[in-house]
Amino acid sequence: DFDVWVLGGAYPEVFVQRFAASGDVARGWPAGGRKVCDIAGFQSNPVLVSDGDGGVIVAWTTDTALRAQRMAPDGTLLWGAAGVEVADSIATVRGLITDGAHGVYVTWSAIVQHLDSDGGRHAGWPAGGLVLGNARADYEGWSVPDGEGGVIVAFRDRDSENILSQRVDPSGAMLWNAPTGIVLTDLPSDRFSGIASDLAGGIMTAWVFEGSDYEIYFQHYGADGAPQLGAGVNL
Repeated sequence: DFDVWVLGGAYPEVFVQRFAASGDVARGWPAGGRKVCDIAGFQSNPVLVSDGDGGVIVAWTTDTALRAQRMAPDGTLLWGAAGVEVADSIATVRGLITDGAHGVYVTWSAIVQHLDSDGGRHAGWPAGGLVLGNARADYEGWSVPDGEGGVIVAFRDRDSENILSQRVDPSGAMLWNAPTGIVLTDLPSDRFSGIASDLAGGIMTAWVFEGSDYEIYFQHYGADGAPQLGAGVNL
C-alpha cells in the first residue's frame, strides 16, 4: 500500500510512502517517505491512485500549476525529477482515474486531461485539458472509470446548479450529448451522493430530494447515457 501527505514548513512538500503487507515501511523506502518532485514552492492537495503496474500516480497543486508524477514500486520517479505539468493554473484535483494502460485521467472542476504512461498528453488531447461544461472552478466534481478505458465525470453547472455528467473515451471524444453532457439531477436542492461505475460504460447514482419530506432516489445510466430506471427509483 502507498500513502501520500504534505509535510509542512515554509514551503510544504508532497511525500509518498510505501508499506508492506505487515504494515512496515517497504524494503528500500526511507522512513520519511520520498518527495514526488524537486521543484521549490508551495505544494498541497495531493491525490494518489494505483498505476496498475505496482506503482502509483500522484497529482497535486503548486503555487503556479497542477502537476503529476508517476512512481515505480521502488520509488523511482518515472516522470522526471519535476514531474509533469497538467495545467498552468492553480486548481484542486477532483478525480484521478487510471486508464487501464498505466496512464491517468486528471480531473479538476469540469476539465479532464489524459496522460499516457510516460507522462505525455495522450494523442489528440488539448494542452489545457478537455473542457466538459460550464462548471464552477474547483466546485464539486466526481470521476470514475467507464470500464472501457475511458472516464465518466460529473460536475455541478455554474448557472443552472444542475449536476451534469459526460463520458469521454481515451481519444477525448465526448460520448454523452456533447458538449453539454446529460443532466443527472435538475433540482438545485438535491443532495447528490456522487457516481459509481457499472464498469460497462455507465454509472449509478443516488440523491436525496428535499420536498415535504426527505426521499432517496437511485438511477442507473447506460453506456449511451440514457436512464435505465425511468425517473429513478424511490428507495
